[in-house]
Amino acid sequence: MRGAFTASALGGLCAFGLATASATAAAPSVQPVERPAAAVRAYWTRARMASAQPAEAAPTTLGTGASGLASRKRAARRSSLHERVTGTSTYPNRTNGRVFFTLVGGPDAGDYACSGTAVRSASHSLVWTAGHCVYDPGVLGSGEATNWEFVPAYSAGRKPFGEWPASSLATTPKWKGTGVLDGGDPAFDFGAATVAPRAGRHLDGVIGARRIAFGQPREKLYKAFGYPAESPPPEFDGRYLFRCRSPYRGSDNSVGPPPTIRISCDMTAGASGGGWVITRKDRGYVASVTSYSYDGHPNSLYGPYQGNAARALYRAAGG
Repeated sequence: MRGAFTASALGGLCAFGLATASATAAAPSVQPVERPAAAVRAYWTRARMASAQPAEAAPTTLGTGASGLASRKRAARRSSLHERVTGTSTYPNRTNGRVFFTLVGGPDAGDYACSGTAVRSASHSLVWTAGHCVYDPGVLGSGEATNWEFVPAYSAGRKPFGEWPASSLATTPKWKGTGVLDGGDPAFDFGAATVAPRAGRHLDGVIGARRIAFGQPREKLYKAFGYPAESPPPEFDGRYLFRCRSPYRGSDNSVGPPPTIRISCDMTAGASGGGWVITRKDRGYVASVTSYSYDGHPNSLYGPYQGNAARALYRAAGG
């Protein structure tokens, strides 16, 4: 996939990190999904889920040696910065889930897996993720994803709360782009999916939802969640939810404005789109998502700053 870190991307930002007026001038792209939910659920057999590739990005121009988190050239040795999350069916852990989707046409065609988080919204049905988990930009990109669904509390193939196909997919104008040669800006690598009700019930009525925050100070303690699916280490096989805890480690000023946020985390491809949770007044809020990493720096993840552009996307998607 073209763009930032895909299913396990990595990235960092500057002190205030508000999106510029030009970044928010164009309206977010919201694309209705025409394929019936039942057809999407039927498509995702256990075998297809098991063989879905962790979404990955082709090398980017984010500086010398930059590439998607899914790079096969990652250092063989890594610090154990991750921990496996237990009790994934309990709140708020169950708001995290695995994302599955298909790209049709072009060199990126195939089935992929990312991560996502159910967040509070007016629609009661919103999943927050990375832009590259909903849209593949550029002249060789596949465009909108299809067969998109969210599986909350996914664990070792188990789906305790079922599968939730998307009824619409949305991303930022700076990620989607306005022509075949632009788009894919990692500073705006946000995606959102409104999922269809199941048996008359909305997603947050079944599993609950995380709060979401915009325009927060960068200097926070982050808990990044995701389903890394590329080893090493061997436990990164996409079957389980993992988490990294890290303070703010700085910004990637080669991206943006606003620059992206860097944290210490060794999760790999498949973790892309997983929420970064901060604590404010003893409550957890999603404040970024996993986006990209750099070759040779496997212990750092990068996420876009959640400023005005992300807020506009949230509202357009039904937040």
